[in-house]
Amino acid sequence: MARKKADDLTYQLHEVEQQERLQSQEQDIAQRLISEAASKLSMAVKTGDLQTAIVAQTMLDSGNDKLNEAMKQLVNVRAYKEKVQFKLMKAQDTLRETTMNAVQMSSQLDLLQKEKHK
Repeated sequence: MARKKADDLTYQLHEVEQQERLQSQEQDIAQRLISEAASKLSMAVKTGDLQTAIVAQTMLDSGNDKLNEAMKQLVNVRAYKEKVQFKLMKAQDTLRETTMNAVQMSSQLDLLQKEKHK
């Protein structure tokens, strides 16, 4: 049972780490969008192109929204990851203790059987 719990938590940790990578990628995409939009906005302001400036501002707003959402999600994912890591550590400790107890009991049983056969 302790082994199953540790295995399940290891799987959960793997899944959370994938979510963490995805949220980091979302942040990167949003930052690229913001960078592109800022560049377009700057160029539009320099040339006096109001239509392009409006589009660039919309892109900038969208990029900021995406970045904020990705940051919130990443914070949530990392908080959940910490919980899973803590649970996994406890499960691994329990597994270790169970294994050690089984080994000790086996050794004691061997000693008793040797004593019995003397």
